[in-house]
Amino acid sequence: MRRFVCARSRTYFCALVDQIAMQSIEIDHFARSAENESSNRERLDVMIDDYLDYIHYLNDVLLIKDEQLSAMFIEVIFERLLAPLYLASLGGLRVRQTAAVLTPVSALFFLTQFLLIVDDFQAVQTLLSSFFFGDNSDVQYQWMRSQTTTWVLGSAKPKSTELRAFFNGYLNSLVCSRNDHSAFFGLIFIYAFCQNKGARGEILEAVQFTSDALGSSEHNFLSFLLDVITKCAEKEAFIRTITVELCCVVIRQLLLAMDASVETQMECKRRADKAKADIVAALTPSVHSEELFLEMFEDEFYNFERSKIRVGNMSVDSALLLPPPSTPMSGVPLNKRLPSGNEERIRRGIQLFFHLRRFALDLGGEEEPDLHAPLKADVIVEVNDCINLVVMNNRGERVHRFLVTDQAQLILVEPDNKRMGWAVVRFVGLLQDTQVTGDLGDSRALHIIVNNVGSRSSRANNALCFNAKLIFDDHIRCMAAKQRLTKGRQIARQRRLDQICDLLGVAKKNSVWENNKNPFRVVKGCPPGSLRRQQLGSPSSSRSSNSSLNIVPDDPEHGAAGPSTSSKDWKTENI
Repeated sequence: MRRFVCARSRTYFCALVDQIAMQSIEIDHFARSAENESSNRERLDVMIDDYLDYIHYLNDVLLIKDEQLSAMFIEVIFERLLAPLYLASLGGLRVRQTAAVLTPVSALFFLTQFLLIVDDFQAVQTLLSSFFFGDNSDVQYQWMRSQTTTWVLGSAKPKSTELRAFFNGYLNSLVCSRNDHSAFFGLIFIYAFCQNKGARGEILEAVQFTSDALGSSEHNFLSFLLDVITKCAEKEAFIRTITVELCCVVIRQLLLAMDASVETQMECKRRADKAKADIVAALTPSVHSEELFLEMFEDEFYNFERSKIRVGNMSVDSALLLPPPSTPMSGVPLNKRLPSGNEERIRRGIQLFFHLRRFALDLGGEEEPDLHAPLKADVIVEVNDCINLVVMNNRGERVHRFLVTDQAQLILVEPDNKRMGWAVVRFVGLLQDTQVTGDLGDSRALHIIVNNVGSRSSRANNALCFNAKLIFDDHIRCMAAKQRLTKGRQIARQRRLDQICDLLGVAKKNSVWENNKNPFRVVKGCPPGSLRRQQLGSPSSSRSSNSSLNIVPDDPEHGAAGPSTSSKDWKTENI
């Protein structure tokens, strides 16, 4: 019965594989000519889904594990699909002008899907052996267009034989001279190859992916991967962030699989550190000149921490199969396209810095330190200096709270009924993300907005983590709170920017607040909102006027000095 099925199945399998070849050509024609916009992506998604259904069906047939049936089926797949269309296109083989030749991007895309879905040992070994070590003689047929505009499988006899033609074509696809389109799918192919259960380690060793003598061989694969990392830091590089991220993953995977030497790992780390240093040098002018650099850095760091690479999803993403766009109007995220404008170039540089930094830390066996600014609510804190207020939200609800500020946070607390002088934290927000505006109709009120960096970076509707009106007992306390929050925001932003400078290794900007020990000092014996100023005729006025204005002197010792000293050095003026 099995012999009968095998004898009668070849015609059916040939028709099935021919249909897959026709669909591959159709996808290639559409992907190379269509613009990367939403309607084209939706249409391409449907075509990709249909193609994947066919490949899953091929795998289902191979899972029957009938030796005779599988051998015949693998022969049909290789002779009518893998060799004449995918491998021939990757090697640039065209025996006639009418022969079908896919782009390297499409060829690598289809080969990747085959490795991600099919894990039959014989099928995978047949493909990989020809891919890495085969030549033009492996291609016996090619698809050609007939006069009736239909595709037929014709005999192909190449005039010359090129050794390792397909692998050489693959290495050429990793060169990011014009863009990284083919390099991206070349990286996914290696990832799929390493993940495939049917691939043996002997092929890894035979290919010599991680030769210790980097650059000693024209086929040295690791050197091509490291060139992707090196070139991403160049000024006019057309390499997307997602390609660099995938390249780092593939290199780490290969180093682990091949148990690479320490010298090879250190060479990879040296290249990554060099690229990271070049990126930091390009970002340095923007650190202090760009007003929104802090927001951009925080947004990209949050996205970096939140997003996890999923190669399976990326391999079938129509936005990545179509040509890379360079405008945000395409609807493609920045990490999957080329930057447009100065702000996006800065954001891309920040993204690359994070990925290369993590890659270098992994190679050095170092743990990545936590860069978050932790926020905790519902904890008990000791309260010394606070301002009484009422919080009114957008629904008109009112709650009684006290305003407390530290060096980095805006804190709203509720007095603890059990412990005198202590309170329960009900809200915590970063001062660096706080916006304060007065109320034109009420001198005792302030409008407070605290941005949520997580929602802001994802452009969600709930980009505000706090938006309310604070009503104080009188306008003096309102002005004192506004001054405290405004200065606190400036200091918090500068300190956070200093932390970023330390992380980047960039020189810090001299701050007018760095010599001020306590910018929120309360004048003893003076009502809230009082001002004090230093007499220009005092001995300390020998310094420059700018320096005098930037330093808050120590509090006078009331009662310890005589009346003449107090009246000479200090004046208290009510607002």
